[in-house]
Amino acid sequence: MRCSGPFSSRRASWVHVAGGWWHAAGLILGALLWWLGVAGGQPQATAVPTWQLVVGGFFVGYGARLGNGCTSGHGICGLGSLQLPSLMAVATFMGTAFLTANLAARWLP
Repeated sequence: MRCSGPFSSRRASWVHVAGGWWHAAGLILGALLWWLGVAGGQPQATAVPTWQLVVGGFFVGYGARLGNGCTSGHGICGLGSLQLPSLMAVATFMGTAFLTANLAARWLP
C-alpha cells in the first residue's frame, strides 16, 4: 500500500495524474479558505527576505530527498504502517527539532 502525496506515484496512468491534480487543487483551496476565514481576506506578509525563503525551500527539498520522504510522510504513513526506517527518521527529525528549539531559545533574542 502506498501513501498518498501530491505527485507521489511514479506511474503515468491517468488515475495517478488525476489524483495529483486533486491534491494540488486541495492545497490551493485550503490556502484560499484559510486566507478568507482566518486572515479576513487581508494580504499577509513576512519580514523574512525572499532569498532566505528560497534557500530554505532548497534545504527542505534536499532534506526530503535525502530522507526518502518528508517528515509528515514518515510520521503519518510510515509510522502508521509500522516501518522501522520511518521510526528512525521521525526520531531523528524530532531530536533535531528539540535541539534546535532549545539552542534557539537560549541564544536568540
